[in-house]
Amino acid sequence: MLVIIIPLIVFLSSISPSIVTSIVKLLRPSETPAQASLRAQIREQRAQLHSMNMVDEFASYARVERKLNKLQAELNAIASQNRTNELKLRLMVTSISYCITGVSMLYVMLFYGSAPVLRLPAAALFPLGYLLAMPGCPSGCVSATTWVLISGSVVRRAVSAVTGR
Repeated sequence: MLVIIIPLIVFLSSISPSIVTSIVKLLRPSETPAQASLRAQIREQRAQLHSMNMVDEFASYARVERKLNKLQAELNAIASQNRTNELKLRLMVTSISYCITGVSMLYVMLFYGSAPVLRLPAAALFPLGYLLAMPGCPSGCVSATTWVLISGSVVRRAVSAVTGR
């Protein structure tokens, strides 16, 4: 059973950044209705500004330009607040993800750290049999600690080969 559980935990910890990104995208909309409204108003003001002659209608041009600057400042403030909220959410989801994988790995290591995961004939593991059995397994076994290291290396390389990172 540990042969499957340990690589699964390592796999989940390897892809947790992708999982976190997906969860954050689901929980936070990309644009709020207030932002959409402000963007529409900014487009209208820019269209009005481009239709005016700056020299001939200086007073009204300056008024529209001030209104446009105010709307852009409001939009930037809302976007900044949204980025802060998204960062807080990302930090919380990342922390929960790492806590879950860390606690599950800690549980496996505490209760099954020296338990044999695989039992093979001693001759099958001849040059590395003692190292694979550490800590405390008989010769010809692969311990949970060693299996964590092996599966971690294999899973991380496989994930990096698939994702291209």
